[in-house]
Amino acid sequence: MKKRTVALVLALIMAVGLVPAAAAATFPDVASGHWAASYIDAMTERGLYEGYPDGMFRPQELLTTSQAIALCVRMCGFDETASAAAVKDYETRVYAATGGQPGWAQENFAVAAAAGIVAPDELRDLSLMGKLENALTREEFTKYLVRALGLEVPTGTLVFAFGDAADIAAEYRPYVSALSNIGVIQGDTKGNFNPKESIKREDSATMFSRAVDYMDSNALLLELPGYEDYDVRVGTVQSYANGILTIDNLTGGSTGISLPAGTTVYRNNRAADGTALTVGSFVRVCSRNGAVFAVRVETGRIQRYTGTLVSFDSKTGTVKINTGTRTYECTADSATVFAAGSVTGGAEVYDSESNYTSVTAIVDPRGRLAVVSFEGGNRYESVFLTGIDRTEGTIDVETPSGKPSTLKLAENVEYILPNGSTVFTGTYIDRRCDIRVDNATGEVISIEPDMSAEYVRGGFVRVSGTTTMTVTIENVPRGGTTSCRLADAPAVTVNGARARLTDIKEGMFVTMRRVASTTASVVTVDAIDAYDAGSVRDCVLDEITYGKTVTMSVTYTGGEKGVISFEADKAPRIERNKRVTYVDRLRVGDKLTVTTEYWRVTLIEVDPLESNLSGTIEGISITSAGTSVTVKDDAGATATYPLAPTAEILRDGKTVAITTIQGMHAALTLSAGEIVAIEVSAAESIQGSFSGRILVVNSTTRELLVERTDTGAQERVYVDYNTTILTGTGSSSSFGSLEPETRANIYYEIVDGVMNATIIIIGG
Repeated sequence: MKKRTVALVLALIMAVGLVPAAAAATFPDVASGHWAASYIDAMTERGLYEGYPDGMFRPQELLTTSQAIALCVRMCGFDETASAAAVKDYETRVYAATGGQPGWAQENFAVAAAAGIVAPDELRDLSLMGKLENALTREEFTKYLVRALGLEVPTGTLVFAFGDAADIAAEYRPYVSALSNIGVIQGDTKGNFNPKESIKREDSATMFSRAVDYMDSNALLLELPGYEDYDVRVGTVQSYANGILTIDNLTGGSTGISLPAGTTVYRNNRAADGTALTVGSFVRVCSRNGAVFAVRVETGRIQRYTGTLVSFDSKTGTVKINTGTRTYECTADSATVFAAGSVTGGAEVYDSESNYTSVTAIVDPRGRLAVVSFEGGNRYESVFLTGIDRTEGTIDVETPSGKPSTLKLAENVEYILPNGSTVFTGTYIDRRCDIRVDNATGEVISIEPDMSAEYVRGGFVRVSGTTTMTVTIENVPRGGTTSCRLADAPAVTVNGARARLTDIKEGMFVTMRRVASTTASVVTVDAIDAYDAGSVRDCVLDEITYGKTVTMSVTYTGGEKGVISFEADKAPRIERNKRVTYVDRLRVGDKLTVTTEYWRVTLIEVDPLESNLSGTIEGISITSAGTSVTVKDDAGATATYPLAPTAEILRDGKTVAITTIQGMHAALTLSAGEIVAIEVSAAESIQGSFSGRILVVNSTTRELLVERTDTGAQERVYVDYNTTILTGTGSSSSFGSLEPETRANIYYEIVDGVMNATIIIIGG
């Protein structure tokens, strides 16, 4: 850990009279028999105290509140860079709270505020009451020392061994108890604590010495939260099992985090183990380069302040909230999460024109700002219009990085159109638009197309040429390429940061602005924004929902939860065992490798599951609760297993109905106690009918996945070109009219194990 800043050290030396004296550890006015001599020597050797210019220690001199706070900061030994950053963030508030007095202590106050040792509001009250430069009592001192150590403050009935315990003020009893429990404070020769006495230098040296011993023996890690050189995520524990920590991220969602073996857990700065990760505990999860190395658990309550927004300084992250009874002022740090509607991030999510109706600040147990949520109002977004659906009242848009989404238009949406236009038409497609989105409903309340510049967008291919340079991109997703002339010095960003042209790699998604040259009659690209455009991630399928949009809930490697969705008629390529399969063949528990290109899922590879049971199908039971299969295995043992709703029933690679395989020998695959696949060797012909709800229409294989009304089971039905398809009124229809969520009567004939539809009546 780096040494503390020189400014902080010098300020402390000047204030407390700690100008370096002779190198001797024992001071002339601290005899070897002095009761506190060993503590004074220990803290002098550690550098916490130094003598006065005359070589004396002055053990009887009283300690002021300012000096006590400064010594607590010095005891913590915070990182130099972190301390300097804290000073920069807090110095203005601290100066305003104290009127700049005493001047020597301002930087120490700023660091103490960042560390949670003393809040700016407390400094203001101390300053107004003239207590900063007055001596403080022994009981008052305990509050700052407990906070510096990050100790858990006990609650409930407190029992003390001191003879004068009744004299301890209620406000300070928890702090005295916390220090008494770990031996930092002990009774005098009469067994008293003397809470109302002013604390002397010899008293403070004794307490600091015992506190430092406690820090060393318990591996306490004291750092400035929010100023660390690593990433921090905050939240409250929802669960911890099998190395996966799930936290409520305090912004309306949860996050699963994988804790590698060897991850250190600290409880109130003290080394602990996984048992400290109890449900409801506030945690700060620390990671470098995506790898978690520590979890800091902090006991105590988190506070929520909700009210009207008084002001917000995005540069310092300072928010003022009027709750109706008082105004709270909180300052963010690097771990603070800001939220506005569905958008989360840093202070940049705040929009001064959004007219937020309220704001909520969540403050952690140490008094630090964990979350700021701006509620109501609206937010500004800059997007590219890619489609208009007047029937549904929606627009399709993409972000500059290529991420697509569909947004609902508010009933009274305002169109701010150029040249006096009054009709929002397809002429604005591919134009950049400024939109306002209602944070409460997610609806677009205003659209303003930008007609001042033309943009071209797609996958970066190359830059070519010498004197005259040309950039070529692939048109995504329509195909083909487009080439544009480059300006002499185009502005370039990569993932939002300034960059060079050579930093753009093949395949990145780029948004390029084309403008007319001022020196020649040509159009050139003067700005290029490039973004990473693809990913390959492993995950496990937790849940799948069918419909016009297929939605899959997954857990990625590392524990992060996610959602993958796509239109049913635009499903990505899906492979199992390197063979093409289909979305209706996916099942909960499948291990997937998902490839995304330009924000679209293009490939889902399913890890194969090998057969782990062989036997004869003795019985099949279909009820409203589900389907179960009784199997007599090759060893002669009989058992019944539930059939997964998405189980594949195959014969020679072809799908057959579950109702056709009784009495057949089969190879089965079990996962989590369910049958997820059956491969049989024979089938028999059956005719019948049922009604149900169409879940999936697979136009590639001309198959339907239908949920039966009578049993709730899912049947896979083949629709050949001879199948008669009728509407409920008896008129003819076609395969293309079959859609998810449509109800139908299915008449079928099973031939060679395949359920073939003979008649389908839509709406039956």
